[in-house]
Amino acid sequence: MSRQRGPAGAAWQQIARDVALFNPAEQVFQGMLDGWRNQQLSRNLAFTTIAKREQVVQRFRSFTGEDPWSWTVGDVDEFFMELRAVRSASHSTLLAYQNALRLFLGYLTGPAYGGEPECMERFGTPKRRSVLTVPHTGWAVDCLRQWTEEVRPAGTGEEQASLWPTERSGRVTADSLTREFTLLRTGLGLADGIDFHSLRRSYVTHRSRTATTPCSSSNRSDTSTPPPPPSIPVSPPITAPAPCGRP
Repeated sequence: MSRQRGPAGAAWQQIARDVALFNPAEQVFQGMLDGWRNQQLSRNLAFTTIAKREQVVQRFRSFTGEDPWSWTVGDVDEFFMELRAVRSASHSTLLAYQNALRLFLGYLTGPAYGGEPECMERFGTPKRRSVLTVPHTGWAVDCLRQWTEEVRPAGTGEEQASLWPTERSGRVTADSLTREFTLLRTGLGLADGIDFHSLRRSYVTHRSRTATTPCSSSNRSDTSTPPPPPSIPVSPPITAPAPCGRP
């Protein structure tokens, strides 16, 4: 059934209808970018401005390893925390990135452009993301469970929404995380170039090597054959800390 003609940036105008897509996630995402670009062109924005905004969206997608219909608030927090605390991005850069991401999400959820119904029709309601562990970090599950079920409730009030509060019930800041990470990195004798995002990359690499998932790490592959092990060397796993025993 054909749809009514909508604005130039309407999502359904960028994606073939009644045709099976070879790679639905990738093609729908590209259709979103194309529609967003058309919307901005219709408002007489410069090509350079549009290109820079698109680069921000692409970078955010690469950072999360997820498509827009699976993005979470936590993804946004992690992305901008790394930009500020690890990459030392300037205030103006952060504002520009936040503006670009806000405009893209506003386009997707705007009723005039049909991005949200398109996602619902093709991919259903986004499910809460679960994170697979790898053999090297299996111990973290028990530690997190003990923290969330026993330790944290005993030290914070019910009104505290932060998962990692400070001893004074405030929120742990990006700067404090960076300081602690730097101390741990130095104490372990690791290279100065290792940062928060290195943990994400290491996780994906180890997950690929152990064939935890039948498809690619980004879940965008159309084949059920596990990818070949990466050719880059992988540092040995860090020994787990002392058992999380009760104090």
